[in-house]
Amino acid sequence: MRCTKQRIDQTLTRPRTDIPQALLPAHREWSDLFGLEIPAITGHLHSLKQRCTTTRAARDTALTSFDTLLQSFINPQDINSPEYVANYLRSFKVILEASRSVFPPQEAYRAALTTLGLFVTDLIDVLPRKSELWKQMRPDFDDSMARANYAEEGVRKAIRELGKNSCKLERRDALQAYLHLMQERARNWGEEEARFKDWADECIMAML
Repeated sequence: MRCTKQRIDQTLTRPRTDIPQALLPAHREWSDLFGLEIPAITGHLHSLKQRCTTTRAARDTALTSFDTLLQSFINPQDINSPEYVANYLRSFKVILEASRSVFPPQEAYRAALTTLGLFVTDLIDVLPRKSELWKQMRPDFDDSMARANYAEEGVRKAIRELGKNSCKLERRDALQAYLHLMQERARNWGEEEARFKDWADECIMAML
């Protein structure tokens, strides 16, 4: 059975609009770090790390649910059943909802991760500009961000192309490709989070 372009294109390229897209928009929610004591800085960092952990876990739960349902959809057990077509269509509707349900926790995690990144860049700039750590860390951070942005744009482009070409694919193939892209994004963001945490910890150690 082949998909209709409109339904699957919208699913692959548009988030739901009837549910919150992020728990807390990314922004600088702290005072100038130059005026804060170490305990206040470490407190902010701990809170931001925890927010990333919480929102990432929610995103992972939604993504795992989508993966599990998709595998059942791809490998149906009742193919010879008289109710197969009805069950297929019902399962397809559930899969579409599961794919869309990834967006809200994903956006919440992205906001948390972006906020952590803002905090890290401010932490780096607290370091003395003439220090060897600043000279090493600032270009490393900027280069890493450029590579992360390039990778994210690649995923977004691939999702857009998948949406445009979805009518040429079997439903299961389009959804499987979409899942792989979401999993690639999850890996990329997880690596970005780990780098942020490492840089932040290194900065804190240098301040002690």
